[in-house]
Amino acid sequence: MASAYLARREQALKESSFSLDEIGGYLIDLGRSIRRMPGWDGLYPPLREFMQNTIDHLELLNPETGLGPRPAVKLDVRSGGGAVTYDFSCGVTNVCSIVVEPDSLTIEQAFTHPLHPGALDSGVVDKSKQNATAAGGFGDGFKSAIVVLLAHDGPTPTLRWTFEAADRTIT
Repeated sequence: MASAYLARREQALKESSFSLDEIGGYLIDLGRSIRRMPGWDGLYPPLREFMQNTIDHLELLNPETGLGPRPAVKLDVRSGGGAVTYDFSCGVTNVCSIVVEPDSLTIEQAFTHPLHPGALDSGVVDKSKQNATAAGGFGDGFKSAIVVLLAHDGPTPTLRWTFEAADRTIT
């Protein structure tokens, strides 16, 4: 079970890989207004969206029930120093860590290639979510979460994505 899960993660990584030369130092006009959105009040909805995207991408939930980790994945929850850490592993392989601190959320994922610039396009259908048990899949939640954080009233959150792949760091 564990080896099959890890093989699927490796295959998904291979399928989503692209030449890192496609990522340049440029801005992408998304054609979106930076404004508050109804139903996305506070920090919880956008942060939940980022965590849900991670959980969906890595197929961490039990496919039979949608609750708890899949049988091949172990969830270890630790707390200390003001942080709560959720470590997802398969055997000795770390798949994902989500670290929640009072003023920060850090998501570290394995089996993930840097986001292709096309990931910022709206309306891109996620074919892996085209069944009755999957939420989302319309290509908008991730972008909406970014917009909501940028439009947040009060202290403006800092957004930073850091990808480490093929001996290269992209921030």
